[in-house]
Amino acid sequence: VSIAFSKDYLSTHMNELEDLRSLARLLSSAGQSALLEGKKAEAVGYSLDSVRLGQAIARGGVVIDVMVAQACQAIGLKGLRSMRPALTNPEITEIIRTLEVVDHEGESMEQIFRREKAYFDKTYGWGSLVAIRSMTFIAGLRGQPTALQVAKNNLMRGQARFRLFMVELALEAHKRDHGSYPQSLAALNLQFGHGLPKDPFSAGDLVYRRQDDAFRLYSVGPDRKDNGGKALARQSGAGVPSGDVLPD
Repeated sequence: VSIAFSKDYLSTHMNELEDLRSLARLLSSAGQSALLEGKKAEAVGYSLDSVRLGQAIARGGVVIDVMVAQACQAIGLKGLRSMRPALTNPEITEIIRTLEVVDHEGESMEQIFRREKAYFDKTYGWGSLVAIRSMTFIAGLRGQPTALQVAKNNLMRGQARFRLFMVELALEAHKRDHGSYPQSLAALNLQFGHGLPKDPFSAGDLVYRRQDDAFRLYSVGPDRKDNGGKALARQSGAGVPSGDVLPD
């Protein structure tokens, strides 16, 4: 992403991002058509292309770039999720490897928000700093998360869902090989070249509990508390929303 430090940059850039999101939708439609024609491998390829597109359009960008990137990736993951029952274990292994590379090569939240701050500082000068500090102070008085915290939580939620999907695939492959789901996620270590995907909200493992012939898998979510797999509540006017991030 080539960032221009001008006040009309974001409005112009949004049009470019919408074109890229349309491209992700087009890839999804191509994948659906391939699937109807019995071309499963081709359909998987289109879905993975949408995921890779998301990775590419966020590189070097600011928060809005990452938000659109995650939307494109969600389109690709939706396609893969619809094909999951028909995927073979070797296909699942290749998909996990691709998704893991995308996740591992993604930029950190610190890098993204550092560029976001630099954009507003260089574009709006001291006025940006005063406005941000004022909003942060008011949010603190009201017991509310700042706009920065809300944006960061939203991006981390998308990251959590991406990782939850990878682990779901690995769990499915394990059950096919062993006849049951594992007792713990540690049994999946060999399926991930970079180790088990971590929960972005806790930096620890995602929460996993085997339940008879099923399982419960989730991220602790923005309140950083294990709520037992209770779905994340809608953002309210005050405080951080409670609940956990569940697989889509």
